[in-house]
Amino acid sequence: MAHIITGTWEEIKAHEAELAGHRLTVTVEDETSIDDKDIQARLAALEAWFSLPRPQRPPLVDDSRAGIYGEEPDRG
Repeated sequence: MAHIITGTWEEIKAHEAELAGHRLTVTVEDETSIDDKDIQARLAALEAWFSLPRPQRPPLVDDSRAGIYGEEPDRG
């Protein structure tokens, strides 16, 4: 069963006993260029976008009684 362990070398080395005797694939990544300020700015922009008013769209299906049974709605 394969599982992924992500972290710095020191964090992965802490799993040394657990990984002993297993075949491993190691991918070394450059440090990410995204810092906490950038992430916070992106999250703020995303939240602002989510809070924008959305146009109201009519439902794709008329599931009213009249739409289902072909009847006129009760007016009574």
